[in-house]
Amino acid sequence: MGPYYLEALKAEKGLELKGVSLENGERYRQRNRIVPVKFYDSLKARTESRILAREDAEIPQWAKVLDCKTWPDNPPLTFGETELMNLCKRFGLPDRQILRGFRGYLSEKKIPSSLMPLLNAINNIPISTSECERGFSQMNLIVTPTRASLQLSTVANLMFIKLVGPPVSMFKPSVYVNSWLLKGRHLATDTKSKKRNREDVSEHNLMPIWKLL
Repeated sequence: MGPYYLEALKAEKGLELKGVSLENGERYRQRNRIVPVKFYDSLKARTESRILAREDAEIPQWAKVLDCKTWPDNPPLTFGETELMNLCKRFGLPDRQILRGFRGYLSEKKIPSSLMPLLNAINNIPISTSECERGFSQMNLIVTPTRASLQLSTVANLMFIKLVGPPVSMFKPSVYVNSWLLKGRHLATDTKSKKRNREDVSEHNLMPIWKLL
């Protein structure tokens, strides 16, 4: 038994989990009692279902022919045909177009446009859960205890910008500034707009300390 399973058993016996009271559902526990062996077998099956299936387990081996570092010095005429045919069949791509592009890739060492559909299909295969974990990390940075009232659509938009948005150096604010002004908004340098009332801190008792900073 692992530490969390022991903690669950202790919570079931004391009807309390981390300070939260639990209801006494004896009939429910008898009917839905978790058997450790069945639980871990189910966990193993669920984990395996998220890995490449048996028919897809050879995709990484087939895709090696697209890496020029794995090519032999003098590749034969039919080099990579079997692997590419298998990949095209798996992804539903036209094999003649892909083979023609691969021949050009072999001779010129430059990826042609006709080979890009296969490369894009392979690059879209997730090899780990890093993207998912990165999304959860950004969500935890956005939704904090002081910003818990954000709407779901706002959080989704902020996460989209954080994950796939361009860097700040590529941001062009002129489009949004013009849109702001066309709506009748005031300029930042407009003297007719209402001035902000600023607190007078000249007589503050911490002013001598602030001057030393």
